[in-house]
Amino acid sequence: MRVAAPLLAAALYALCAGAVSPASAQVPARPPSQDGDALLAQGRKALLDDEPAKAWRLFELGLTVAEEGPPRWPMLLGLALAYEMEGSALDAVHAYQRFLRETENHAEARAGKWLQRRDQALEDVRRLELSLLESHCKVEVASDPPGARIVVDGQPTSQRAPGVVYLRPGHHELGWSLEGHEPARLAFDVAIGERPRFDRKLAKVSAETMARLAEPPSSSPPSFVQPPSDLVPYESPPTAEGSSLLIPSVVTMSVGGAFLVAAGVLHGLALADAKELRALEPTADDTTRDAELREGIRAYQGAYVTAYVAGGIGVAAGASLLLFDLFGGDEEATASWLTPRVGPLGMSLSGRF
Repeated sequence: MRVAAPLLAAALYALCAGAVSPASAQVPARPPSQDGDALLAQGRKALLDDEPAKAWRLFELGLTVAEEGPPRWPMLLGLALAYEMEGSALDAVHAYQRFLRETENHAEARAGKWLQRRDQALEDVRRLELSLLESHCKVEVASDPPGARIVVDGQPTSQRAPGVVYLRPGHHELGWSLEGHEPARLAFDVAIGERPRFDRKLAKVSAETMARLAEPPSSSPPSFVQPPSDLVPYESPPTAEGSSLLIPSVVTMSVGGAFLVAAGVLHGLALADAKELRALEPTADDTTRDAELREGIRAYQGAYVTAYVAGGIGVAAGASLLLFDLFGGDEEATASWLTPRVGPLGMSLSGRF
């Protein structure tokens, strides 16, 4: 959202007029450095160059080094104007509110130009609220004692109670944080058009707690004291011992599967020889070939029967190990699951563990 040229000129005039002149001060001015005066001048130049993002960063940096009181006020007004030029009405309102809060109880802001600046800031807040409330809800927050930092959804804001935050409709968590007091929280839902107000009385932290928090950590190693006999010792939850059987079970089933594949190949070769044997006519010339085929079939039969048995045992043993592992090493649970499904074979396999 762009502001009109008269508004920009008036705001820049306020920034220039609001700066504290070293000649008018009764005490020697601090030597200029990369603090208030320099950052304020750079921020004003960024506004004139139509660079609001650069301007608000300079003003925010200036607020971290500027002295309390009037040196901060033109920076806050410049910050609000930069946010407004950038189109961030919410941040602009917060900056104006910071200015109003810091000038509220200051003697120099009760008359003259700063009183006029306060009146203008109030009008700007009301003007920005009209557009802001179309998408946000105004929430008033107060605390006893005042001055608590307002926390919204776990994130501290720049606002202090009593203050105002603008939230999008929905569920939120409001918090109060004040040094020396217990923090407070409140969850609530808000909708467009609602303007709730929340006030919290914060309990003081006891002197013993404050003293304990202020104590530096001890450099000596901790002493291990025997706990009282009436305390129940902590026992870690039991862990499944069968987790170490996962790899052996997979390996066993893999070996068993390899035996079954080999048995299938040998069985196929035996069937091929048997088919050829049946195709031979019983003549005297074929007696040698007949004998070779019969001998080969017998060899294949012995090999594939052995491979079938070994493969079946391997797969069954691996499956039993896997079930034993899945049941956490509980022999009874494994046996009770296997018995109704595989009968005596499952019982014999599970009983091996």
